[in-house]
Amino acid sequence: MDIHNFQRTLIRRINDRLPEGIRAKSRKIKRNNNTASDAIVPVFTVPRLSGAVLYTEDFYAAFLSGEELDSLADKAAQALQLTLPDEFADGSLFTREFVENRTVIRLLSRERNEELLQNLVSRPFLDLALTYAMIVPYPGDPRETGMVAVSKDLLRDTGLTEEELYAHARDNSARLLGPEILGMDELLREGSVSAELSGNSVPCIYVATNRLRRYGAAVMAYSDGISKLSQELGCDLVILPSSVHELILYPYCGQNPEDLKLLVQSVNESEVRPDEVLSDSVYIYRYREDCMDILA
Repeated sequence: MDIHNFQRTLIRRINDRLPEGIRAKSRKIKRNNNTASDAIVPVFTVPRLSGAVLYTEDFYAAFLSGEELDSLADKAAQALQLTLPDEFADGSLFTREFVENRTVIRLLSRERNEELLQNLVSRPFLDLALTYAMIVPYPGDPRETGMVAVSKDLLRDTGLTEEELYAHARDNSARLLGPEILGMDELLREGSVSAELSGNSVPCIYVATNRLRRYGAAVMAYSDGISKLSQELGCDLVILPSSVHELILYPYCGQNPEDLKLLVQSVNESEVRPDEVLSDSVYIYRYREDCMDILA
């Protein structure tokens, strides 16, 4: 079954499971890095706002890995019934207090998102774009959350400056997302990082992310975990952007920067989803200078 027939079949089975007043439909969704993907979204008879966007390629990959269609339809039907707070629709949810307390930092490729960044609040970070998103809980299931980007219009309406937003977002990111630096073995077991990108013959390999495993690469912009690890090991750290969700760290022992850059580019092209590519660059944390820089 190809992906198009799979999507049609999955939507039929999802709709068999949904209550009256809600139907699953296919839609093309714009994503990061000037990409777009086929997705399944809910359509309500009585207008409601849902944060649910189910990307067909994710469900198709699970199907090819052996998960049954009925199991995938059950999960999709449950997710599509989650709706955002009613106040979201008219913007009244996004008070100044909400934005101050729920905004976190995300990193995106600056080069690949020029059009998107025209409407978002952002600042340069190395050769990347530091952007902001609010974590919005679903009323029906507080364990589930959506992320809503902070636009320039929204920031203006709150009366906050970008500098004030940045200060709040740094604190919130540490509090709400929980930055983590983990051993490579644990992340490989989760399947969260590329085995090729982590296959360097070095004694200590770590992964920097957050406990949600969502936009975890942003820890390089707000957490002191990388600097602490560098001080603990007593050496500079190479930082490879595995994706927007995580970074690979290991001691810099004179490796050829251009070889590392070629490795990152190769993995981005062959293993990372186009909308999740962060950068083709290689970064370094210099522990004596206590600073981060572009290595290549």
